[in-house]
Amino acid sequence: MLENPSCGWVKIHLRDFCDRASYLTDVIYDILEALIHVLNRKGSASVYFDAEGWEWYIVFTWYETFIIDYPYRTDEEYMNSVDDKPELTVIDMRIEDIAKEVIKDFEKDYDEWISWNPEGESEERTIELNKMIDKLKKLIGEE
Repeated sequence: MLENPSCGWVKIHLRDFCDRASYLTDVIYDILEALIHVLNRKGSASVYFDAEGWEWYIVFTWYETFIIDYPYRTDEEYMNSVDDKPELTVIDMRIEDIAKEVIKDFEKDYDEWISWNPEGESEERTIELNKMIDKLKKLIGEE
């Protein structure tokens, strides 16, 4: 799901959907937080991604995942255009399978995710992300 993060960018793939996200949001933290929320059966959760020129969202639910993609500009002029509207993609994929992919991708590129923030690696961030991964593993039965 998450390509190797590099130079403040990462590509996110879900089935046929693929788009980029920049360091302007904490991609891994936000995704982990959303997955934990849904797997704790607290309802759906959305994650905002800034692609530096457009923005998009993933909405995780228990049964489906929705992607709301603003494929061009996200300024006031674009948002008020009657011609260019957000695109909705529905991903029929179990939340547990998405969580497994995220865990695998996080562990594969561990150092890059730990130092993802512009401030770089910190002990607090390392501890927090590791706790979140452990919690996610427990929620999907992969302790």
